[in-house]
Amino acid sequence: MYLSGVSYYVLADHFIIHQTHLYEESARRTERKYNRKIYAGFREEACFRYLRSYRDNGTLNTTRARNAITECRKLKAIRVAGGQVGNQPCHATQRPPSAN
Repeated sequence: MYLSGVSYYVLADHFIIHQTHLYEESARRTERKYNRKIYAGFREEACFRYLRSYRDNGTLNTTRARNAITECRKLKAIRVAGGQVGNQPCHATQRPPSAN
């Protein structure tokens, strides 16, 4: 995964739960399931943080944010929460008119 100029890599046997012991295949399957969930959560959190930061700084529609938007659109949670992230102008400082 590449975000904001940094490449993140997951090394096959060195992620979160150590897998070099002699385990049964069912235990390994369970560990891999947990590893996938942990990594998916990390990726979603990183995307939300970067997109929110770009939005708050008014730089969401710049070339600087382009890669984060491209990578984060691949995640279902981001697509659901963000709708058309990056296609709309950033209006972080504008508020809807109050109904007085």
